[in-house]
Amino acid sequence: MLFSSSAVCANIEDTVTVDWATALNIGGERYFDRQKFITIHSWSGEQDWSDVYGENFSDNLLRDFIEKYDVYFGRDTGTIAWELNRLSESKVRSGFVSEEEVNDNAGAARWIYSQHEAKQWQQGRSVANRDKSLVVAGRPVDFWPSSHFSARQWSFPEFSVDNKKFGLASASFYADYLEKYFSQGDGDMGRPRPKYLEVINEPLYHLHDFPYGGEQAKQTLDSIFQFHNVVAKQVKSQVPDVLVGGYTAAFPDFDKNNFANWESRDKRFIDMAADSMDFISLHLYDFPNFEGRGEYRRGSNVEASLDLLEHYTTLASGTTKPFLITEYGAAVHQYRHQPWSKKRDGLKLMAINSLLMSFLDRPNQIEMAIPFITVKAEWGRVAHDIPYTDRLLIQEFERGAGQSRTWVYSELVKFYQFWRDVNGRSVHAFSDTPDVNVKAYSDGEYAYLILNSSDFKQREVHINSLFTGKVASVDIRHLYLNKNEEPVLDEFSLAELPKSVAMGDQATILLKIKFLNQPIQKQERVREKHYALEYKKAIKANKKTSFVFDLKGTAEPQQAVLRVGVGRDHGLTLFPKLVVNGVEISIPKEIKGYDQYLNGKGRLTFFGVLEVPIPSFQRADKYTVDLVFPDSGGYVSSMALQLDHLANSPELSSQALKQTTLKPI
Repeated sequence: MLFSSSAVCANIEDTVTVDWATALNIGGERYFDRQKFITIHSWSGEQDWSDVYGENFSDNLLRDFIEKYDVYFGRDTGTIAWELNRLSESKVRSGFVSEEEVNDNAGAARWIYSQHEAKQWQQGRSVANRDKSLVVAGRPVDFWPSSHFSARQWSFPEFSVDNKKFGLASASFYADYLEKYFSQGDGDMGRPRPKYLEVINEPLYHLHDFPYGGEQAKQTLDSIFQFHNVVAKQVKSQVPDVLVGGYTAAFPDFDKNNFANWESRDKRFIDMAADSMDFISLHLYDFPNFEGRGEYRRGSNVEASLDLLEHYTTLASGTTKPFLITEYGAAVHQYRHQPWSKKRDGLKLMAINSLLMSFLDRPNQIEMAIPFITVKAEWGRVAHDIPYTDRLLIQEFERGAGQSRTWVYSELVKFYQFWRDVNGRSVHAFSDTPDVNVKAYSDGEYAYLILNSSDFKQREVHINSLFTGKVASVDIRHLYLNKNEEPVLDEFSLAELPKSVAMGDQATILLKIKFLNQPIQKQERVREKHYALEYKKAIKANKKTSFVFDLKGTAEPQQAVLRVGVGRDHGLTLFPKLVVNGVEISIPKEIKGYDQYLNGKGRLTFFGVLEVPIPSFQRADKYTVDLVFPDSGGYVSSMALQLDHLANSPELSSQALKQTTLKPI
């Protein structure tokens, strides 16, 4: 049976296979964790949820949204700055905040949050359990120690009063804020303390590349990285339970200038500050139209970027640092400074879903991923008729409905509508093409199968379900762009599991399956990733580029996939001769997502991962990979070996899975 939308005419055929009897364990993570992945760039007490900017379509908008779609709060970048800018300078320590005012204001903030009867606070308190993994981030204009940036009558000094500790005054307020403005424990007033501090938001962009205050205010990269060390040390001394990280790379194009960006920025940060950091934070955006080019992060590029970070942090510190993706989506430059449009929201939705599917392959590595969806963002309004772009809520007149200024959902709510109620134990599923990403989860009587197309081709996808039991119903959601490039979320039901589905380009399909007799999961597939002992090697024509893996102690794998990160100019060879432990292996010519060239209108260079299945893999303590390219230029940026083995585990019925499903609160 084939279902399709009138918007789709498939011209490519692919197959996904789901083994419902095999659970999937990725580095110890076994469940779909909504607290990590179904998030919003907001917090429970944000005034945007209230009617301060005008009437909302719902009297209890916050709870209606959060509970209906089972969403968790992600990041708060405004409150810490608002509290700072209410404080005076200390009368005894020049450049520091007034300690007396900090104590007074912190006590007032805790009381207001817990006791104030205004609707904003009552509603916020009712969903405060969704704040437990919140990220707090500082803004450069508020916290950087320089008079070039401060909007106050006073500024943090470049050096403290003892003239030794750069950034100490700023760091002291970070620590005081986290220590004093939040609940001190059970029974105490105040907001739950944030789990993460992201030291400063996109500092290289705002302080080095395009600095506030012009060229004379430009800061060095080393000073920015050292600032992270100072803040981390101070915060950990006062509030050791808060995790500190950075540097929040805005556009981490590691391969830019033949990887000079990586060396001078990201590698340098890891070398200087990683020992102080509990996590690495970054922002990942598609650029559907940047200066006439489509520079998409999705597909092989995000895989190469994250593999490079994982590989080098493993070499530098002996283990990978967790990642916080505190913003992701699409920066739609061609529609900037324009009124709201469905098309702009649609481009963002396509990017969010495609990137999320890649993040779900790393649940053990990613602490949290927050789509950049704000609530109303009136702080970002450019003009009366030009609001901020990334908003969950717009005003009714923006949809062409007369002059009503009532706040209603934008098209971005479709992200949460699409992913609502997805939960459960990960199930082994795979695709015969890297362009179709597939995920599957089992949650009691329901199972979820999610397919995403990461390129720009319509396709028919055949579903090979390795369970022949009957189903009671299949509810289907199909999120795609129509012929006007506007997002559509079709929802309908079938009486049986379809044999194939037709997908629009960039589209995502979810099948919610209710089985009459649930599949029994009898085994667990454990997936681990190993990195070579060296990384980032220059490519020289007809010369071996070699990597060695130490696999001592690993289990005998059922499947092995080599992940080769490659960054080089378009037109140079992407598919080298590959020899693994003396045996030549064929490299598939398909790359996840688009080809990055886009007929000359894509990325300026190629940077992506080649995924190479290794047939008849024979485990050895030492594993050697040799690559030979026929031309010089660029780098093999990372080399990872993904190994799957079957673990001995007791029989897991769907009912048992239902009882143990992780649903964080």
